[in-house]
Amino acid sequence: MQQEMLAMRGQYERDQMLLEQYDRRVKSLESELGLIGANVGAQMAAKDDLIAQLQRQIEIWKNKYEALAKLYSQLRGEHLDLLNKSKGFQLKANSAQEAIDKMERMERDVKAKNLELADMIRERDRSRYDLDRLKSVSITLEIKLMHRATKRSSSA
Repeated sequence: MQQEMLAMRGQYERDQMLLEQYDRRVKSLESELGLIGANVGAQMAAKDDLIAQLQRQIEIWKNKYEALAKLYSQLRGEHLDLLNKSKGFQLKANSAQEAIDKMERMERDVKAKNLELADMIRERDRSRYDLDRLKSVSITLEIKLMHRATKRSSSA
């Protein structure tokens, strides 16, 4: 009987040690899980900040594009006005030399406006490209974030 009691007491002590080990392991895992959660939260916050920054960049490029489009429209109108004026001057000219001089002056203006217009078109196209690229990066980031969130929810 005494041996049984000693055996039971030994078993009880071993069980207590195992329980303490399990308890320490659970606490360690809980701590590790807390660190992982904090790390994931920090990563998500960083991604959110990046997305917000990219959205601000997109808005800036959108505003630039709209300003360029407005300027392009204005320059196009001026260009058409200049073309109409050059035709009017051509018809109203009294002398051949005067008409030639005025026409040369108008052609120089039109060439300058055309160069300015070409520069604006290039800038507009560059802005469109940058805007499309930023949108693509933003969409890619959103897809990656959604994919990660799906992975985490499925593994949890």
